[in-house]
Amino acid sequence: MKPRWTAAAIVAAFGIALLPMAANAAPLPAPAPSTPTAGTTVDQPVFSWAPVDGAAKYEIEVALDDQFVTVTDPGDEIELRVVHGTTYIPTFSYTAKTHYWHVRAVAADGTKGEWSDPWEFTRRWTNDAEAAGTESDVPSSRVENVRLVDGGTTPALNKIAITWDPVPGAAFYQVQVDGPYADAVCTTPHTTLAPPFHGKYELRSAIGCDIDIQSPIRAWVEGAWSSPGPGTVAIESADAEVGDLVYVRFLDSGGDSVVVPAFSATVTAAGGDPRAFTVDAATIPVDPEAIAEYFVVSLPFEADGSYSARVRAVDAVAAGDYPLSPVVGMWSNQRPEPTDPMGSWLTFTVAAPDAGSGSLNTPAVPTDLLMEGTDVPTLSWEPAPGADAYAVTVALDRDFTNPVAHYTTRSATLVPPETYDDNGPARSYYWHVEPCIYTDVTQTDVICLTGEIAINDPTYVGRFAKRSTPITGLTATSLDDQTNTLLRWGDALTAAQALDASYTPGGVEKYEIQITDGDWAQANKVFTDNLAYSTAADTPLTSGTYRWRVRPYDGQEVPLAWATGPDFTIVQPEEPDPDPDPSPSGSTPNPGSSTPGGFPTDDPTPTGPAPVYQAPPADDGTATDLPPEKPGKPGVKRSGKKYLRIHWRASEEFGSPVSQYLVYRSKNGTKFSVAKRTTSRTARVKAAKKKTYWFYVVADSEAGRSDRSSITKFPK
Repeated sequence: MKPRWTAAAIVAAFGIALLPMAANAAPLPAPAPSTPTAGTTVDQPVFSWAPVDGAAKYEIEVALDDQFVTVTDPGDEIELRVVHGTTYIPTFSYTAKTHYWHVRAVAADGTKGEWSDPWEFTRRWTNDAEAAGTESDVPSSRVENVRLVDGGTTPALNKIAITWDPVPGAAFYQVQVDGPYADAVCTTPHTTLAPPFHGKYELRSAIGCDIDIQSPIRAWVEGAWSSPGPGTVAIESADAEVGDLVYVRFLDSGGDSVVVPAFSATVTAAGGDPRAFTVDAATIPVDPEAIAEYFVVSLPFEADGSYSARVRAVDAVAAGDYPLSPVVGMWSNQRPEPTDPMGSWLTFTVAAPDAGSGSLNTPAVPTDLLMEGTDVPTLSWEPAPGADAYAVTVALDRDFTNPVAHYTTRSATLVPPETYDDNGPARSYYWHVEPCIYTDVTQTDVICLTGEIAINDPTYVGRFAKRSTPITGLTATSLDDQTNTLLRWGDALTAAQALDASYTPGGVEKYEIQITDGDWAQANKVFTDNLAYSTAADTPLTSGTYRWRVRPYDGQEVPLAWATGPDFTIVQPEEPDPDPDPSPSGSTPNPGSSTPGGFPTDDPTPTGPAPVYQAPPADDGTATDLPPEKPGKPGVKRSGKKYLRIHWRASEEFGSPVSQYLVYRSKNGTKFSVAKRTTSRTARVKAAKKKTYWFYVVADSEAGRSDRSSITKFPK
């Protein structure tokens, strides 16, 4: 029999259905954005907004459009950026674009409030030595005052050195040189370029030029050749690398006439035994006995040649937005503003080499035996008549038993293409120079005077120091009723030039912040591209007094000197008195609890197999005491060179909300330890490139801990 519904019954049922809806609280209002103000131009943004009553945290989103389709921050489609306060400073550099942002409040029970209206801002790299968030309408990333070190326009062939004014925030510089044969782009962390054509500082990877400086003289080199495929030629070579620009020509078997016109090409493959490089060729000789000749297009300045050069700054980002790419400044010849004049190329004509008054039979005499300052060394010496090149040796001891660098250069001036490790201020780097002459008609191989003559002879051995300068201007400002702190500091260049106006310490790739309420060994570490950090960006600090310090990493990712900031105090609201029996029988205590005034501590590394966490049984008739469901199987993908990003499906909550997720990591698949604690559904952990890792996730709530998720192996 079908049920009979009367009008009264329908009204009553409809009223009952509406009861839960009427009981739901109104959503939290949208926060009122403060900075960056709508329509402004900033160097790097500091996001801030007014607090919302009832908010436990906030979610922020940054995109390239006002509909938030092309999201750039957080840059992960799984989870929004969570901020435990009203100030957020990204730890990576925003690229030069127009961005839109909005923010919303999230209640303690997870209820999400209304989004604020989207605000627009534009990021332009400025030359201000101020902390992140400085607003500026004048972009100044353009490199200024590009010039020759000697100040003229006709440098001697063996005394060419280009220099320019530094740009704060640059990790390194690119120098483009246009010459009679081809262009070349060189990379240097310094503000002076006088590159060798061979050699490096052994403690750092060489930066050098995109087109290797291999040979000081252009000379055709003969090499056996073959055709590995249609339109390609493989030529045996000892010096060509992938990416090199080469010129290739073919002669007939008698070497008299050209079989194929000379052509230029980019090396697309190189290696093997014997070593060979492969280039694409429009035509291939019919005669298999044809003779192949080539030379690698490098950057050998030549007497009477005319050249032009320009420079730009590059900010190498540790983790970028959309897409992941370095932030580049303006070329020195470009126009910074519509009403400004164009910049200019540096133009110069190379003169004959300076013969000098040295000797081929003795080491070269350094211009400055005891160099002042602790900046990048500019090594120079008296040229020797008849010298075709010079061999430079740098060591850590006066006996040269611990050499760290060897260079060969045609110039009588050398700026090492790498930054050097700190070793000072006692001038503990030793160096000497020997003249060299070419040994054959190709003028590519050199023989040099033995370096033993210079050792322990103060006439020929110079000394210099390298000592980085701690940054200055460290401040700590309380936020959010002292539950968070805004940390700021000055850039490395400003600190160095405060001691010496001519000091150029090389580029800075990023900054490391350490925060602790105990020993530095237990400090919480954060890496950022910017000059400020808000503690609201991470898991909230517990109440207590904290120490903090900052150090820059140079353009080759090597840490420099620490600088310590003023202590700051965090005061969190008092928690309610705990229930006398907070956990059901058999439940696991919440491992996320912290020692008073400290950071959450990681669980100790298990000594046996990975523990299997079981959800505790619920009390009879008390569904709200159930722990959360296990999280979804984590997904893992690489995030930059040194990190992995882990994300997972949220746990279903059976009462008490999830208080935190714990990401467990193993290097062997059996022993796991906590790698990250987070309140979001994504985590970023440090990981080596060629290692294999295993991950799983568990969820905590006041009712206990969930079962662990399925294990993910990365790479698979």
